Amino acid sequence: QYIELELKLGNIWEKDKDKRLQLPINSETILSLEFFHQECFFKSGIPLQQFHDIKNFLSQLMESHNTSKNKQFVVENTHMIDLIASEKQRNDKPISGRVSLDIKTQRKMSSIQKQKIADLIIYLPNSLFDLRLTMALELPYELNDNAYQTFKSKVTFEREKERTSFIHSPTFTRIDLTKIRETHNNPNQPQQISKRRPEPKYELELEINTKELLNSIDSLSDDPLYFIDLVQSFLDNGRILARQLSVQI
Repeated sequence: QYIELELKLGNIWEKDKDKRLQLPINSETILSLEFFHQECFFKSGIPLQQFHDIKNFLSQLMESHNTSKNKQFVVENTHMIDLIASEKQRNDKPISGRVSLDIKTQRKMSSIQKQKIADLIIYLPNSLFDLRLTMALELPYELNDNAYQTFKSKVTFEREKERTSFIHSPTFTRIDLTKIRETHNNPNQPQQISKRRPEPKYELELEINTKELLNSIDSLSDDPLYFIDLVQSFLDNGRILARQLSVQI
């Protein structure tokens, strides 16, 4: 219940050339992490126009596939702000504490500690976008009032998120379209009285229902094809959206 598997659209970006990676291949491939970390980074996000285009595309899919008896898509809208404080423990990966607040009420919606476990970097040569599959742990992070005040004093990063989620039940996939405004803070310096509102960026990501994925793994001996179909459909959803974004140009 604490595992997150997220497929994000963006570009594999070359550090030296400051442009999207171009490899002399014609088929989808997975990059070695050694090469990726040494030569590249993942630049997540999509342009505003394509953000609107893909939202319209998903809305049309929902209208054509939803019936009164069978709703394949469910839509959720949220507007929250994440308060994030990161710390790196000795000989370990960085751990991020995150408290999510409802933007209107300022009520705490969730408190977690997030730790990245692994990445899979997928290069799509015939698309304008690539994919990054990330596995992370999102562990409950309970805070009483005093601990919450201490946490707020250590916040280095704030992320305001306006999100529309399309939940596709047949493939156990959640598709998040998010408008994001990010603000970096320095806990050691007082906040300025006026803070310039940052420019938004736009992200598209998919999450698989990890409970169903683990159920399919438990059932491998009885039904090995279900696990394959579940993983295949999740990755295909990412490929379809990347392809659709490329068509919109």
